Amino acid sequence: PRTEKGSIKTDTDTLKNSGHPILLAYSESKAAEKLASTYAPILKNGPTVHPNYQVLVKSGRTSCRRPNMQNPPRGGGFRGCFKPRDGRAFVLCDYDQIELLALAQVHLWMFGSSALVDAVNAGRDLHLEVAAKLHPEDPPAYRQFAKVANYGFPGGLSAESFMEYAQGFGLDVDREQAEEIRTAWLDTWPEMRGYFREIGNATRWGNTTVIQWISERQRGGCSFTQAANSYFQGLVSEGCKAAVWEVQKQVYTQPASDLFGCPVVAFLHDEIILEAPIGVKAGAAAVALEKTMVETMGRFLPDVKVSAGAIVSTTWIKG
Repeated sequence: PRTEKGSIKTDTDTLKNSGHPILLAYSESKAAEKLASTYAPILKNGPTVHPNYQVLVKSGRTSCRRPNMQNPPRGGGFRGCFKPRDGRAFVLCDYDQIELLALAQVHLWMFGSSALVDAVNAGRDLHLEVAAKLHPEDPPAYRQFAKVANYGFPGGLSAESFMEYAQGFGLDVDREQAEEIRTAWLDTWPEMRGYFREIGNATRWGNTTVIQWISERQRGGCSFTQAANSYFQGLVSEGCKAAVWEVQKQVYTQPASDLFGCPVVAFLHDEIILEAPIGVKAGAAAVALEKTMVETMGRFLPDVKVSAGAIVSTTWIKG
């Protein structure tokens, strides 16, 4: 594959998809090199890290730089190097499958009904729902394929693009399998056909403008895939920012709150990390953080059952 300027691509996905042992080894060395060049200096410059956040980018999300702490590597031990101040613990809380929940809410607003909403509110496993369509005889064996489908297809991936996307999750899928997975996914959530049809009509003659529900924020110049992603991702980003705002009010201005005196130390799109005194206070802060995040997101997803899970840890590792 070539870049737009005609050079040979050497990105991670291209290298992994090559299947060539030398290129695979090169891909691993590039990952190690990035850890050494991008993330090791962050640790060397300690003992504290103070990233800079930008409140709004085109997608509706925030961004973070110097350093970017919103997309840190899960491997290599980087996250485990971070510890709270003495006598304190991290309280980490993120939403459960929040983009799928937002997609379900959008379907309900668009079409008046949603198989996704029905499944979520009934407490069913969204990945097993797709896996059951894909392979009724043994759904659990195909749950991972279904999970990747649930995360990849809503943004407008084609079957061909899905093959490359699945590689990032360690799954080898050929064109025929990708088509089969996509069909099963569409059959499970039939409103997606109407969703793509609406966006296809809007972008038939060029880019379109997306107007978000609730906030009415507008994003112009959207291609098909940008529009497909923006409706639900933008809704999530605004709910998450609202949650940070509600948490911060309790942290700094409400002494009666269990979050008072437990500052936010990191914000990772759909996850908030606090620092709380070790002991009863940290446990109470975890409960309060969950409650605040769920209640706030409920203003943006009023018809969907939202959940979040908080844990207390002495390092930035959920395990």
